[in-house]
Amino acid sequence: MTRIRLAFLVGAALLRAATAQADPHPDELAMKAEIDAAIDNGVEHLIGEQHRDGSWGLHGEYVGGRAGLALYALLQCGVPREHPTVRRAVAYLDSVEPDRTYSTTCVILALDALREGREQRIEKLVKNLISWQRPGGDWGYPEGSPDLSCTQYAALGLWIGQRRGIAIPDETWQKLLDALDGYREDVQKIDNPARDGRTGAAKLDVAGYRYRDEKQQAVTGSMTTAALSVMAICEAGLGRKLKRVQRDQLRDRTDAALLWLDRNFDVARNPNGGHYHYYLYGLERVGALLQTERVGGHWWYVEGARELIQQQRDGAWGDVTDTSFALLFLRRATSGQAPTTGYGAGERHVFAAGGADSDVRLRGAGQRPLNVWVDGFGDGLRELHDQHGLRVVSVTYEDDAGNVLGKVAGDPTGVWRDAPFLHREKALPRGEHRVRAKVSLVANDVEPGVPVEGGEQRVEVVESPWMTVVIRDVFEPWMASANAALQQNLLRGQQVEIVATSSFDAENPATNLIDGKDATRWLAAADDAAPGFAMTWKKPIKVGAVLFTLPAQHEKQLAEFDPIEAIEVRFGNDRDRWTRIDVPADPLLPVRYELPKERKLRELEVRFVGRTKKTGKVGLAEFALLPTGGDK
Repeated sequence: MTRIRLAFLVGAALLRAATAQADPHPDELAMKAEIDAAIDNGVEHLIGEQHRDGSWGLHGEYVGGRAGLALYALLQCGVPREHPTVRRAVAYLDSVEPDRTYSTTCVILALDALREGREQRIEKLVKNLISWQRPGGDWGYPEGSPDLSCTQYAALGLWIGQRRGIAIPDETWQKLLDALDGYREDVQKIDNPARDGRTGAAKLDVAGYRYRDEKQQAVTGSMTTAALSVMAICEAGLGRKLKRVQRDQLRDRTDAALLWLDRNFDVARNPNGGHYHYYLYGLERVGALLQTERVGGHWWYVEGARELIQQQRDGAWGDVTDTSFALLFLRRATSGQAPTTGYGAGERHVFAAGGADSDVRLRGAGQRPLNVWVDGFGDGLRELHDQHGLRVVSVTYEDDAGNVLGKVAGDPTGVWRDAPFLHREKALPRGEHRVRAKVSLVANDVEPGVPVEGGEQRVEVVESPWMTVVIRDVFEPWMASANAALQQNLLRGQQVEIVATSSFDAENPATNLIDGKDATRWLAAADDAAPGFAMTWKKPIKVGAVLFTLPAQHEKQLAEFDPIEAIEVRFGNDRDRWTRIDVPADPLLPVRYELPKERKLRELEVRFVGRTKKTGKVGLAEFALLPTGGDK
């Protein structure tokens, strides 16, 4: 990017003054608090949407693409590499091999943003992109007709590769540059109005770009930003090898495309097209690669940020993909120079219970450790102890299962002032918990100096309300191989016949049970009173363990499905002997059962035990047979 000179922009008189301005709009700093809040809320939303396997689900067949994009957005927004969400996403990406142009580049973006090596993996992915280039210089999915969107993402991947020292053939850049001609509309000539006291040529060229090399297609904002990015990347890629005539041509075409954006500028929609948030991220790249704060007379970042802040709902801008694009815009991800603080993780995990009317006010903060403390006592209790003051014997913290988390001694010989009785709890598992404080006080009628012997008449106990605590940001051992274990499924590659008692709909068939994609699921029909399935295959398989995952992918989905206590499996010719496999307290945990000894199997049957009907939806995301000693 440092090779792209500001002079690259200087061409048409209409744009010369606009693009020379590199300082941000003054309102950008004034909006800092709003921008930071929008980024932080968006980050929290993405973290909450992460799936059990470390991904964010699948977008069609683009394995790794959505996870790469979301991880890239989180890293660029300041989420640290050691954060459990990042570690889970990296473990997922390490277990998959992207085979599409979009997803390959998204994985490259994420791995590059980790800033911790992975040179060989990135080089392999970059070389895949090079091999997928069409003879005409552009890219498809890689199959199917080529288009400018796939081509733009391929160019991004190549750009990162070259910055990392990976050799990109000059021919690759040259063919890419030549391919842009087919996507460009016919040049229009417009009058050159005076702006900022300047005049220039009598006529100016205007030309935008379309999605495919087809004249009948509309020119759009997103594809024009794509072409501008590709031209800037190609100039950087070729460097001094770019001939002067080509460099002059690039400048002219860049100016013509920028003028199209200026005349059609909009931050509330993609001009002439859809995929609005994708367009905004393209606009951000143009601003970064061309080092400009303005497109014509428009301050692209400030105007776009205002629009995104207004549109955000519950931390999101639509789905995971659109939310990632919006965050990348707000964070100025391509340049990484936004005057924002990024992710404010320290302010997120704060919990409270009790107010002015409560005997005890309880507060909490953090994850592991979770800090819990007494924030104060209610006016009524303090009034009751007005004569001698509140004298604390001890504070006991417990959960709603009756487990004592910790006990902190007080000083019953003195009056409580503001001691918090802090306890640091390191062992709460992931999930939602309820915690309260039980405070033992010297009885209000006991004179100071009288020994406290612990009888009921000498000590009274007051309690805080229950405080709900959510432990989410935890990296547990199973997360390191949540997806890799599914890829070991011995049933994959076999000709398996699956007969289910029913299916909820066409989108949740029984074949999803062994597709290796934890984002898909099989669900039984709502009126199926005894749901289950049977599997048979021809060649015997040596099986050492069974693994299955329940249909909910993250905490927000738990309420969508009926809870079950266990599944029962009848292996092979066991006839009426069923093996019970209990579901753990955490329904997101992959359930693994080790067989007493390795068995050769050609069939099995599964049924559900202890179902609690709530929504009518029950099923599994994946069911796997694993070899002895596989990933755990």
